[in-house]
Amino acid sequence: MVQVKVGQVYDDEVKPINVKFDDIAGLDEEREQLMEIVDFLKNPNKYEKMGAKIPKGILLYGNPGTGKTLIAKAIAGEADVPFISMSGSEFIEMFAGLRST
Repeated sequence: MVQVKVGQVYDDEVKPINVKFDDIAGLDEEREQLMEIVDFLKNPNKYEKMGAKIPKGILLYGNPGTGKTLIAKAIAGEADVPFISMSGSEFIEMFAGLRST
């Protein structure tokens, strides 16, 4: 039986991300910009010392099937951070942790 904590919206088990930017062909200019995000994730103290505001998230948009999820996995893989994917249809309440009645 799986136990779920109140407010938990994802699985506790962190699965390693094996996708890196080298696995994605093309997108050279975009890759340079995304590496800045990876650097934010890897070295937040470096940017906080400079007084920079660390982004809370990244919005990738585009048509279905254009590689947004693959790019997000590559960012997580490069930065060695967890990747949590959810579809908008999975959200029941506006805030995490609220239960539908």
